[in-house]
Amino acid sequence: MANKMQQKARHYSLTINQVVSQTEKIQEELDPLFQKIQKAIKDDTVASLTADEYHEIKTTFAARTADYQDLADELAAAVPPARLMGNQKFLAAAYQEFVDGCQAMTGSLQADQSVDQAAFSAAEAAQDAATDKISKYLQRISSLI
Repeated sequence: MANKMQQKARHYSLTINQVVSQTEKIQEELDPLFQKIQKAIKDDTVASLTADEYHEIKTTFAARTADYQDLADELAAAVPPARLMGNQKFLAAAYQEFVDGCQAMTGSLQADQSVDQAAFSAAEAAQDAATDKISKYLQRISSLI
């Protein structure tokens, strides 16, 4: 019996590690694009980006947000050991909030190569808040595994 519980815990740990690893990989890819668009917003030079640059940012944000959603779905479907059930639900919900923030940020990038700055800022704040929650629940889970 304990062996089955250990296997469940190990499988759950592997799922969590894979989601975290993939998330970090996506963030590393997105960060330079995020920095570029954030600087353009701050400097009021979004219109000065080339059409190709803007298109790359918008399409990459959309594609990677879809990847984040796949990870959120994987996380939501993960089956934790019973003692982690509550933290698992909170973690999955926080990760979905993060994905929703990414979707909102992508949505703030308009087709006419302008940015809805209020929506962009709100999405950034939502992502930051969700990231803080994700970190908190990951710490709780790792201390209980």
